[in-house]
Amino acid sequence: MNRVSKIIYNSLNYKITADEFVSFTFFIYVITVFTVYVLPYFKYTVPYIVAALLMLISLPFLFFSRSQKFILYLIITSALLAFLYFTVKIPGDLKESMNEFVRNVRFFLPAAMGVYAINKMKLKARKRTIIVMLCMILYIIFVSLMALVQRPMLARELAEGVTISSNVASYRLENVGGFEFSYMVGVLVLLFLYNFIQTSAVVKRLLYLPIVVLGYVYIVAAQYTALLLMTTIFAAMILFSKVSNVVIKLLLIMAFILIIINLGDIFAYLSIHLHQNMLRDKFSWLAQYINGSQDINVLHSRPRLYLNALKAFIQSPVWGGASDIGDISHSYVFGLMASCGIIGLFSYLIMFFQTSKHMLYQLKEKEIDTYIFKIACLYCFILSIFNPIGTSFEIALILYFFIPVWMSLKEKSMGTEEE
Repeated sequence: MNRVSKIIYNSLNYKITADEFVSFTFFIYVITVFTVYVLPYFKYTVPYIVAALLMLISLPFLFFSRSQKFILYLIITSALLAFLYFTVKIPGDLKESMNEFVRNVRFFLPAAMGVYAINKMKLKARKRTIIVMLCMILYIIFVSLMALVQRPMLARELAEGVTISSNVASYRLENVGGFEFSYMVGVLVLLFLYNFIQTSAVVKRLLYLPIVVLGYVYIVAAQYTALLLMTTIFAAMILFSKVSNVVIKLLLIMAFILIIINLGDIFAYLSIHLHQNMLRDKFSWLAQYINGSQDINVLHSRPRLYLNALKAFIQSPVWGGASDIGDISHSYVFGLMASCGIIGLFSYLIMFFQTSKHMLYQLKEKEIDTYIFKIACLYCFILSIFNPIGTSFEIALILYFFIPVWMSLKEKSMGTEEE
């Protein structure tokens, strides 16, 4: 029997095992979820109830896959938030309360998916999953960049939500990334920057660096100031903490000090030389405030919205109740404080930290590097203070699934498992 005949014979007589079938089914499921929740065309065309059921259908399966205690926490805290919506934020609105319950369950559920993947999926299956996800993200970045060249303010226009015109909304059907996707890219940039620093393999560095550069170019083009500043700060943190050369560390310290001393002048310089209208204006406002030529009002509405939400929280710290103020606070954390008080805030914080703790335990048990996951958790939490991204499913999928599974591919201890 020649080689070709042998391959054909083995293929025809190959019997898939139960574990392989479950692993392949889970791979198809994860990619389907990722497509529906991340690819703009499907995100905005698949009915809400279908998308919700697609995520929730895995709940019983995941409950019995090393995540029982975590899912119980998730259900209880989500139910508490839903109760606060029903009694305080939107009294008597059962539909919106149930939606809030489902939103919170769906946001944190990718952590259980990630735990199952790193414990049960074979190495090849995890690689396939990550490759498909990464290709989809890069595709959206390319499409978005091409659209932003033609219409520089498009990302900002898409962030307006229900108030956008049909012409702008049509870009979503062309798979142009919006507000939530942009913040997903910020996490991706940090992940690949860290991997670029950690690896000594030239080929891998040649793969990682273009992704970092492409992602950063997209962030600048999207013109989300908070995203750009936060990503830059956290990238600097990663560089400083992971560079081992003492001389380079000293140079970085000196550079940071000089940047802080001249921060106002740097923003002023950028405001003059940037072509992007929104970034130019915001950097100009920051320069005026830092240099003392204007008070905090020069930063326009955002500080005032934060302050209004904080005042509303102080007036009713336990239950909140100021949903009209919370809904326009431009901050998930401040909005939750104003709308649902300390109980609502603690419910979210408990769930966020329990989810992170659950994933960290699994990563440590598998001896997987946890540094970038911790950095990404801090990054996303701080972003939720300054932006309304608390239940952005794109962020949940990259934070609780993509990063842990990606890092699991890099561990020698896991790479020796049976294929």
